[in-house]
Amino acid sequence: MGSDRPKVIDYWQATARSPASSPKGLKTTIMLITWEIWKERNERVFDNKSSLPTEVMRRIKEEEKDWIIAGAKNLADLVG
Repeated sequence: MGSDRPKVIDYWQATARSPASSPKGLKTTIMLITWEIWKERNERVFDNKSSLPTEVMRRIKEEEKDWIIAGAKNLADLVG
């Protein structure tokens, strides 16, 4: 039952090795997006609720602002 499709860990490892202008900011962004998708998944599975993709994106952008206020300097540099 193997799958040839890449897994999230494959993307994460490729990103970690990638030379980017702000690798820490990029990693923080990936963690933020993954966290919000995970929370959406949990709401769907455990609470039988789902949001439209536009709503999930809105929450990601709001959370991004909060992370920057909390001191995610590299994230601020990436999106700034």
